[in-house]
Amino acid sequence: MSVTAYWTANFVYDYILFAIVAFITIGIAKALSITSLTDGNAFAGTWMLFIFYGLSYIPLTYLLAFYFKDYGNAQASYYFITLVAGGLMPILTFLLRIIGSGSNPVGRGIAWFFRLYPAFSFG
Repeated sequence: MSVTAYWTANFVYDYILFAIVAFITIGIAKALSITSLTDGNAFAGTWMLFIFYGLSYIPLTYLLAFYFKDYGNAQASYYFITLVAGGLMPILTFLLRIIGSGSNPVGRGIAWFFRLYPAFSFG
């Protein structure tokens, strides 16, 4: 088996698993009538957000996996990094932008740097 075929098959499998979760999540948003995600153009934007998040995050995890020797450490690190970058950093940059004029450029600068990480952009 070639290396290209191996990684392509892994990516397709991982993306199919991600797509199942994305379909369920979007279905729940539609069933609960979350208007900020499902009304008008927002519904198309929600679909695109989920599609591109999977396309960007899965290859990133493959690249970062080469850094770790142990599967458990890699998984724990991914969870922690995703929590910080996708959950806490968007809140921090938002707060820095609204606190005052002095912290606004800092919040914008941090946001530009962290936009390289898919979980931050998703958050």
